[in-house]
Amino acid sequence: MVEVGNCIHHIFASIEEHQANINTYIRDIIRSFGLETVLSDHDSIITAWKNLTSHLATTYGVAVHTWHERPFRMERDGQTIVGSIDLVWQTTKGDLLIDYKTCPMGESAITNPASEHFVGIYGGQISTYRDALEAAGEHVLKCIVYYPVSGLITELVL
Repeated sequence: MVEVGNCIHHIFASIEEHQANINTYIRDIIRSFGLETVLSDHDSIITAWKNLTSHLATTYGVAVHTWHERPFRMERDGQTIVGSIDLVWQTTKGDLLIDYKTCPMGESAITNPASEHFVGIYGGQISTYRDALEAAGEHVLKCIVYYPVSGLITELVL
């Protein structure tokens, strides 16, 4: 599942730029991961993306800008933290910070604190992303974890 998640993550990283040749784009990335037999339904990947962006637009507002793999660099406690945020969906009211995760199980696994897939285990990672955006002068409205395989969208309250 890790490789499936990584592959979908790579597809989502440039999906908006490849709308004219979306099926070729998706096929090529899947082939580069060697997952042709596992991810043969390209339409479900496109649907997963559309479900996310539709939910974000309907619930929080249309994006005035999106950043995929948005890089950041932040100083904290004498350390330099460098990373990238999967998706920043900027609206006129502020930013939505979205991180993609893969969980082979459903909602019960990500909402159960005893599960190794509990969404709360990502709190430190997501709060670092939030802090980096806020240090850059941006207003973060919500922090969201999206599970494209299962279609789950979870807001993390930090």
